[in-house]
Amino acid sequence: MKIKLLFITLLLSTLGFAQSKSTISGVITDKDLNNETLPFATVTVKGTTTAAQTDLDGKYTLTVKPGTHVLVFAFLGYESQEETVTIKAGETKTINKALSSGSVTLEDVVIESVQ
Repeated sequence: MKIKLLFITLLLSTLGFAQSKSTISGVITDKDLNNETLPFATVTVKGTTTAAQTDLDGKYTLTVKPGTHVLVFAFLGYESQEETVTIKAGETKTINKALSSGSVTLEDVVIESVQ
C-alpha cells in the first residue's frame, strides 16, 4: 500500500512539474542585411543562467518558468537588445528580433614616434 501511495505521489508531482514550464522561441535576424538570419547569436534570460544559442537558421528555443522575464538578445559586433516577456504556465510564445550592427566612430587618431 505504501508503494502505491509513493508511486501516485511521484506521478502527480511529475505531472505538476511538467505543466509548469513554458516555451519561448523565435528567429534572430540581421536588420542591416535584409533580415538575413544570425546563426550562433545568444538569447539569455537576464539574471539567470538560462540561455540558448541560435542554430544555422537563426532559430532559438528557451524553456522558462511562468512569469515575467527580461530576454537579452546579443551577437558579437551587434547592439544587444532587451525585451520584457510575460508568459503563463504551458504557454508558447514566439519572439522574433532583428539586431543591428554597432558602429564605433573615432574622433582622433594620434600617431607618436618614440626615438
